Amino acid sequence: MLSTYFQLVCPGCSNQKVLSVTEMHSALIALGKLKRQQAPDLEILLEVFRTTPDTAACPDCGLSPREISAVTDDFDDLAQRKCEHCSVIIPAERLEVFPDITTCTQCASQPNNLATKMSASDFCPRCGDLMMTAQTHRGGISRYVFKCSGCGHEN
Repeated sequence: MLSTYFQLVCPGCSNQKVLSVTEMHSALIALGKLKRQQAPDLEILLEVFRTTPDTAACPDCGLSPREISAVTDDFDDLAQRKCEHCSVIIPAERLEVFPDITTCTQCASQPNNLATKMSASDFCPRCGDLMMTAQTHRGGISRYVFKCSGCGHEN
């Protein structure tokens, strides 16, 4: 995932400045170097910003060009993730607190962890989702069946 903020560092005087893509785009539009666009190509925007004398020169020492590098965030890799047991999307708040977590709250709180009991028969032959034990009341008798959590297929 590309960062939306970039750090400009002068190799001569070590002057540093952090700019967003929007700020860079606005500066280039004001100089007449780019047209107004909803979503400009990031690679082109960075190259034009780096090579334009008005934006590339350091304001303190005048040395050109400044080095441009992406500003990294500790939570950049927290894209949506599914639980490895039940395929439910893990909430972003849980991923912020536990960045390396691979299970949802419900699966993590079960006393018998499913990871030790998984086999090929635990997955639906039709859609591949997890099979769960479900109670049915057919003909007035309570029974337990192995049912797919996705398509509802019963074994």
